[in-house]
Amino acid sequence: MWWSGVHAATCQAADAPSPATPPAPCWTCGAGARLVDVRDRAEYSRLHIPGAENLPLQSLPNARGSSLVVYDGGRLRADALVLCERLHRYGLRDFKVIDGGIAAWAQSQRRTEALDASRLTDVEVAAALAAGQDRVVAHSDGLSAILKKHAIAAGGTSKNGRTIVLGHGDLPRDRLLATLSRRSGGNIALYWTGAPEQLDAAIARHKAQESRRLDGPMVDYRCPGL
Repeated sequence: MWWSGVHAATCQAADAPSPATPPAPCWTCGAGARLVDVRDRAEYSRLHIPGAENLPLQSLPNARGSSLVVYDGGRLRADALVLCERLHRYGLRDFKVIDGGIAAWAQSQRRTEALDASRLTDVEVAAALAAGQDRVVAHSDGLSAILKKHAIAAGGTSKNGRTIVLGHGDLPRDRLLATLSRRSGGNIALYWTGAPEQLDAAIARHKAQESRRLDGPMVDYRCPGL
């Protein structure tokens, strides 16, 4: 079955999803549900879950009345929550979102494409580390020192089913693939590679952006759109 080893999450219709109220888990998504990939056509052509329809996200309001299982290219829990919220805003209620997107499926099937699908950018890894919800594994003393500098705990357990792997650019491909071969029900493994100085700069930029966002004149906590 296409959902084998993949965590699909049901979003609650009463409230917009938030990191404080994560979606309830559902491991089998039901017979008759339409599987929808909302990534662009090029990404879909490179890799998709068998049986998935490739539809633009904006077209899904036309699918009201259908039971949907939706995924995109988002790897982080925050990405799944954003997708849930957008679908709610479109008026959809009978749907589930695959937590971890195409990367989660590729890992569960031990596909070699999981390597590309699971790689985090500088922006993504900084946001994930700042959120403090994931298990973090650093494969060098230099990267460990950067985590310590920014008071980011390494090791531990994940609060949202993810492990963030940090390594130098020369981290062997076979070692990465072994990390990304996820057992059913295990953590989604996401990885970033680079020099300690690069990670330090990415985290510092994220902190500065967050500070400007929280202190800036455009922030209005009464407006759910901000």
